[in-house]
Amino acid sequence: IAHFILKNTPDAKILYVTSETFTNELIDAIRNKNNTTTTEFREKYRNNDVLLIDDIQRMKQSASQEIFFNLYNKLISANKQIIITSDIHPSELKGIENRLISRFLSGLKVRVASPEFETAKAILKKKIEGRDETVMIEDEVLDFIATKFSSDVRKLEGSLNELFFKAI
Repeated sequence: IAHFILKNTPDAKILYVTSETFTNELIDAIRNKNNTTTTEFREKYRNNDVLLIDDIQRMKQSASQEIFFNLYNKLISANKQIIITSDIHPSELKGIENRLISRFLSGLKVRVASPEFETAKAILKKKIEGRDETVMIEDEVLDFIATKFSSDVRKLEGSLNELFFKAI
């Protein structure tokens, strides 16, 4: 998503973090009890055109949710974009405040399905680009990996990494 946005809007300010990173940075800012640190934290997250937060279902701390709720409202009121990923539908999130869930439900929800064979193979070919050119992977091997692991893109990439590791 970030690459697509940057391709179409090169000057866009985009921040991608996991919910764990967000929480850890918040804890560090609070732990330091330093106004500069908390101000830097706020500025880092507020000064973006697009904020991408991965694995929101892992944001369990109430302090993190409170800060994120305020950040969410600030960004939306400034016409900024927030993209949140989760392993489950927002209505099924456990341990997340209802006021956050209601905001998540107000946005566009898209389920990302497992890639089909051709898409899985294209992903593998794209991942091979820019790698060590001395390692050649036959099309039949890519077909096998795309067939066996197409249900999970991370497994696709992991199997490819394993092949490169063993080939060296």
